[in-house]
Amino acid sequence: MIHGMEADRLGLVAHPKRSLAGKFFTSLVPPSLDRTESSLRQQWKLSGSLKVLPLDKDNIILFEFEKKRDKKEVVKGGPWNVDGAILVLKECSQDISMVDLDFSVACFKVKVIGLPKFNYTEDDVEKIAKKLNRFEKASASRLLH
Repeated sequence: MIHGMEADRLGLVAHPKRSLAGKFFTSLVPPSLDRTESSLRQQWKLSGSLKVLPLDKDNIILFEFEKKRDKKEVVKGGPWNVDGAILVLKECSQDISMVDLDFSVACFKVKVIGLPKFNYTEDDVEKIAKKLNRFEKASASRLLH
């Protein structure tokens, strides 16, 4: 078993069920840790405490929640951003170092504004989704609700 400084050095997480790893998806300098923590605390409105810890490597941030429910709500409520920089959040694992997590892919819902509501078809939705580079699924029926 790995403890203390060695776990920190390897990027392992002490409480993976209550933790998320985050990395900013930006070509610019990401927001500071203090700015990130301040902004996200305002956005997340947590019922419990939160620890925000930097990992020395790869600009990865560990978010450790006191309550699993808070973590679940943060995942459900995303995507999140700080000063316009999108924060990609990933679930942590007991077995995988945070530096081994793949932050290059994230799923987002996209809302298209200005199209007549009753005129799109599944084909139209797929065309719009393809403009976003890569997509998993698109549904015209879900757009009407």
